[in-house]
Amino acid sequence: MSKEIHLDIITPTGPLLSETVEFLSIMGPSGSIGILPNHVPLFMLVDVGYLEYQRNGARDFITTMGGVLEFHNNHATVLTESAEKAGDIDELRAKQAAEKAQIHLTEQAGAEAEAKADTLAALQRARIRQRVVELLRNRSGRRTI
Repeated sequence: MSKEIHLDIITPTGPLLSETVEFLSIMGPSGSIGILPNHVPLFMLVDVGYLEYQRNGARDFITTMGGVLEFHNNHATVLTESAEKAGDIDELRAKQAAEKAQIHLTEQAGAEAEAKADTLAALQRARIRQRVVELLRNRSGRRTI
């Protein structure tokens, strides 16, 4: 039995990550799911959120902005609209984007629902980025698999 998973994360601009990992957890519409080696085959939608993985005993994070996950034969492929490695996130920019989206949402109280939904999505993406930066900062305290 294999003790590793090959993880590929692919965006429209190309591959973001191709690594061998010990564990991964990803957010779907019904919550997050953890995947260990030899997990049953799986195909699921990926929500706006983040993917957590463990490599050589160290945890790391990547934002995901929707997409799909396919897992079989210890190979996980994530096709996502956009993704960022935790270390690449500009924390100040994420905070400013969240504040700007919040202000825009408040100003649009009477505007059309579609514009409000776009703003909510921008706010959600910015908050996910902030959460991933926080998780990265505190990863040393997380239990390893």
